[in-house]
Amino acid sequence: MSPPHAGHRTPKALAEAMGDLGVSTVRDILRRHGLRPHQVKTFRVSRDRRFELKVRDVVGLCACPPDHAVVLSVDEKTRIRAPGRTRKPLPMKPGAAGTRTHDYRRNAATCLMAAAGIATGRAAGRMVARHRCGEFPAFLDHVAEGIGPGVKVHVVQGDVSSRKSAEIREWLKHHPDRTFHFTRAPAS
Repeated sequence: MSPPHAGHRTPKALAEAMGDLGVSTVRDILRRHGLRPHQVKTFRVSRDRRFELKVRDVVGLCACPPDHAVVLSVDEKTRIRAPGRTRKPLPMKPGAAGTRTHDYRRNAATCLMAAAGIATGRAAGRMVARHRCGEFPAFLDHVAEGIGPGVKVHVVQGDVSSRKSAEIREWLKHHPDRTFHFTRAPAS
């Protein structure tokens, strides 16, 4: 049988552990009872001491948003490699598909910042060359262009250290109508 620390048990290992059963018999028993010892589901327990408070805050905000306020869910995908083809693709012709080269060249990495309105589902995004705390407030200003003056904006976001920098805190002082709500550390 597989050692206790092994990731999963194979039908062969189970048959060997049983001694007098064949591999096909073990497979039949597992199939008949809907057992799949080779499949493992994982989960993660948060070590964040403020986990429960963050969950209550974010879930409460999304389930019952405040009146006359906008709730945005903001996230970013960093280090996106945008590949480009080595030659221009050829257009589609009658009876023939369009063609393109199989090879590509790597372009510089980029970062996608995106925001979605919880109530409306309306999304906005922006590609930025670098992932620094200076780009984030500029993105929030871009997203808030269509929001009227005096409307509170609640931003639900990941607990990233760059979002708590001195630059961001200074920006928040000048934007008292913006409130940040953080999810647990390794979550989107």
